[in-house]
Amino acid sequence: MATHKSHFSIFATVPSLGEYTAMCKSLCIHNHCSDIYNYLPMSFNYESLVLACDIDDTLVPVSDRSPEERAMGLAALSDLLIGLEEIRIGFNEQVRFGSVTGRSLASHQEYEMQEPAFGTVANAMDFSVTSVGSEAYIRSPEGPQRITDWPNVARWDAFALREGLPMLPGITLQGEEGQGDYKVSFMVEGKDHDHEAIIAWVSQHLISIGVTASVIFSGGYLDILPPDVDKGAGLLHVIGKLGLLHEPFIVGAGDSMNDKHLLQAASRAGGLALLPGNAHPALVSWAQRTIPPHRRYMAKRPFAAGVREGVDWALNQ
Repeated sequence: MATHKSHFSIFATVPSLGEYTAMCKSLCIHNHCSDIYNYLPMSFNYESLVLACDIDDTLVPVSDRSPEERAMGLAALSDLLIGLEEIRIGFNEQVRFGSVTGRSLASHQEYEMQEPAFGTVANAMDFSVTSVGSEAYIRSPEGPQRITDWPNVARWDAFALREGLPMLPGITLQGEEGQGDYKVSFMVEGKDHDHEAIIAWVSQHLISIGVTASVIFSGGYLDILPPDVDKGAGLLHVIGKLGLLHEPFIVGAGDSMNDKHLLQAASRAGGLALLPGNAHPALVSWAQRTIPPHRRYMAKRPFAAGVREGVDWALNQ
C-alpha cells in the first residue's frame, strides 16, 4: 500500500538507523534520555489506525491550569480534528478515534456539555473506554452503546473492597459518583506519592484479605478493578468491535500514571505510546524504563497539540 503522509509534518528529515546509532554512541545516550530516541526510524505500512486518548490533561487541560494554557489547549482540539479528517481520507475511512478515561460515562457526558470544545471532539469519537477501563462503549448518533461482554468477570465482591481498604491509614472511599459496576475507588491522602510503593502496599493488603485485583493509582486517586481489567485491556477489547477491515496501528496517548496500561497495550501491539509534552514526570520516567524507544514518542507540545504531533510523526515514518 502507499505510505501515508499527513499534511502537518513536524520533522523535516529522520536520520537513518546507522546515523541514529552513531549519534547515540557519540553522545553516550542511554534509555533515560528520550529526545534522541524519538528519532528512531519506524516503518509504517498499516491500512487502519486507532487513536485512543485520555481526556484530562491529555486532550483537554485540567481546570487548575493557567488561563493561557487552557486557551492554548482548547484551541488545539480543533486542529486535532482537522488532522483526523485528513487522516480518515488517507486511510479510506479505516480510522477510529476515541477516549480512554478514568471518568464514568456520566462524567464524560457532563464534561461534553460543560466544555463545548471538548463536546465537539466527543461528537467525532467512535468509542469510549471509561471508568479506568472497566466499561466500554461504541458511540453512535443514537448515543453510547455499552459493550456488554466487557469485562468478562465471573466474581467481583465490591462490598468486601469497600469495607476492607478504608482500614488502611490515609485511604478513604470516594462518593458514589466515583464508583462503578466493576470499579471501587478511593482517595489517598498526601502529595508526591511513590506510585509503585502505594500499589505494592495496597496489593499486599488485598492479598491478605483474599482479594485478587488490578490496582491503579495516580495523583491521589486509587482504583481497584477486577484482575486483568485496565485501560489497555478495555481498549484492546473494544477494538474488536469497531468494524475495521485490517489489524490497526494503535496510538495510545496519556499523561498520568493511570495511563500506563493504555500506553503499554499500544506499544505491545506494535503501535505507539504517545506522551504529550505536559506528561507527568513519573509517567515519563516509567515510559523511558519500560517501553522500547521505537514504540514511544515524547511530544514537545502539550495536550491535543502533542497528540497531533505524535500521530504525525508516526505516519511520516
